[in-house]
Amino acid sequence: MKNVTAHERLEHFLSHHRHQASNQHSAQFGGLTVDSDMVRFVVGATLAIVLLVLAVLRPPMDLLFGRFQFSDALQVIRVRDSEKLVEKLQALSLWDVTPRTEVPPVVFTQFPDDFDRIDSDLKKRVFLHTLLPVAMVANAEVEQERTMLLALLDKLGDCDPDQLFKGSMDARTCGLSQNELYFLQQLGDKYRTARMDELLRRVNVVPVSLMLAQGALESSWGGSRFASEGNNLFGVWTWGTSGMLPQRREPGERHLVAMYDTILDSARSYLLMINRQAAYRDFRTLRERTMDPLQLASGLQRYSEKRDVYVTDLQSFIQQNRLQQYDGCVLSAGLVTREAKPLKLAGLIN
Repeated sequence: MKNVTAHERLEHFLSHHRHQASNQHSAQFGGLTVDSDMVRFVVGATLAIVLLVLAVLRPPMDLLFGRFQFSDALQVIRVRDSEKLVEKLQALSLWDVTPRTEVPPVVFTQFPDDFDRIDSDLKKRVFLHTLLPVAMVANAEVEQERTMLLALLDKLGDCDPDQLFKGSMDARTCGLSQNELYFLQQLGDKYRTARMDELLRRVNVVPVSLMLAQGALESSWGGSRFASEGNNLFGVWTWGTSGMLPQRREPGERHLVAMYDTILDSARSYLLMINRQAAYRDFRTLRERTMDPLQLASGLQRYSEKRDVYVTDLQSFIQQNRLQQYDGCVLSAGLVTREAKPLKLAGLIN
């Protein structure tokens, strides 16, 4: 049965009243004749007030989750070919990246269609430096949630946060506003837990080097069908009705490979999966003690059917490609562009 919201009920009431008013200009109320135009005005004003109150008590979810608040300078870029992608990377100081590079808040929507035809060594560099700012922006969103969560915990004092989740305690007695309580409850829903200690364990970042390694391995450096057709860089599955059918799916299996509008959405989905699924409980426990990507990799046994072999491959991949240098990068507060150096890819595309 479909749930009917308060807004829908009010809309139904207004529609019903307008139908009645079309047949009768006046109406009876308490034995008195009242003007139907005045009734419409009162009901409309009431509806506006109700919607305003709901907006105040429950702010739009975009203000709470999944939207980058680190900087107003976030730029979304779509490129038509690999040559343009390289030009953008150069112009945004993303071509030569060192451990202390300030990475601009920029996200590329997807890899261009000719990306898989680039020379392999060049493709690796382009892949890493394209995914780098995307991974850092996705991490920054989670870090913002964690910062807000810790700030609210500081306000609770002696109040039991788990009782707040259950609705057993009033927000005001714990020093929280209704908006702040709503944020905690929605954060718990998003990360699928009603325990504050577990929420703290789940709302946390993943080392950029580990994200780059898994993105490269799972997408074959951005060349897989799932990456090119669905922007899925991390091999995330879905059991919904929308997705790509794996060519080698075992008989009886029903999963699909998820599709995303952008590679940022893919990175967000990966982080949420790591942070809330039971399969990665060991990873989250390890993360409480260390952010070393080589140690954290051992908590990702269940990411692949290869189990321990996958962990070893992941650790070797991080070391061989010197990915830990990217963990020292910081997200800058804005964009700094410069003139791109000419770099023709015509001879490097197969």
